[in-house]
Amino acid sequence: MIELKIQVDIQNHKEIAETQGEIFKLLPAFLLVGKVEEEVKKQLTVALNKNIKAELALKGVKAKVSIR
Repeated sequence: MIELKIQVDIQNHKEIAETQGEIFKLLPAFLLVGKVEEEVKKQLTVALNKNIKAELALKGVKAKVSIR
């Protein structure tokens, strides 16, 4: 098993919130950071699950990919 740790330091929470829909625009500043980070984590998890497995398959590697 190979285990990787990824850390993402988001620096533009307000700009990201503006692209995520009306509900994010209505949040108070103290809640905005947490909600934006949760959404980015979800999007990153989905993208990594798909892309890592696809990239490995191109090289002939059969693998189960689990990103939490």
